[in-house]
Amino acid sequence: MLTLSFRLFRTPIRVTIWFWVFAALFGYMMGVTTLGGWQLFALWMVCEFVASIVKEIGHVLAGQYFGYPGTVVLGGMSAQAVGEYDRAERWQRIVIHAAGPIGGLWFYFVVYVVTHPIMSRLAMFGRAEELVFWGLPFLAFLTLFWGLFNLLPMLPTDGGLVMQSALGYVFGKRDFLVATIVSIVVAFSIAGYSLYKRSHPEAIYLGEIVRPLYHPDIRGNRFAAFDPDPLFFACLFGYYGVLNIIALFRKPKSSQPSIRVA
Repeated sequence: MLTLSFRLFRTPIRVTIWFWVFAALFGYMMGVTTLGGWQLFALWMVCEFVASIVKEIGHVLAGQYFGYPGTVVLGGMSAQAVGEYDRAERWQRIVIHAAGPIGGLWFYFVVYVVTHPIMSRLAMFGRAEELVFWGLPFLAFLTLFWGLFNLLPMLPTDGGLVMQSALGYVFGKRDFLVATIVSIVVAFSIAGYSLYKRSHPEAIYLGEIVRPLYHPDIRGNRFAAFDPDPLFFACLFGYYGVLNIIALFRKPKSSQPSIRVA
């Protein structure tokens, strides 16, 4: 299988061909192919790569701080920070779980801060003006979308893993059971509301909720107001709900902070 391997901050990183396939499909679903030539589509792929790397590096750096080195693996829908994080203390695992999406949201804050200085001086970029004009909204959307998605209290997202580790302080070894039940409720609630949105177009949805979080200079961009297809989201979260139901009937494994969804 075609795999790109390199190091960043002394961290081994492997990128499989399936990461690029998923990034391309996601870009197609977002309508990037309707914006112009291949340059904008290639820019989308680069921004997806950057957003994924930033989030996973957050996990790895937190793990390294506690003495647990890791490796980043990007493949398809699952981006993983792989390491022996199950050996860490419970509170350390919570930090490692949360470091990814929080790191991604910090990167979004950086994009937010530089948006006005850059967008107000687009002419200085010459022929690259169009790439810069679309690059900032791409980065803003991807870092915010994946950051918020991975904070959901739903296994196997980072938010779900934080929830499981935190529940361990109350429920002990039953943390997996309780976290899985909560995940099922969250997944099917979002899936159900998505089906409701599909039959009630006037209902509030993702775009209206997150639009105020974008910088005013790009708030009117189509990606700032993007509403995913409700049917797609219903299927996606229904899938996660089914995964968690199946997990209830399997022997729970030891905590797996190395698994990340992105």
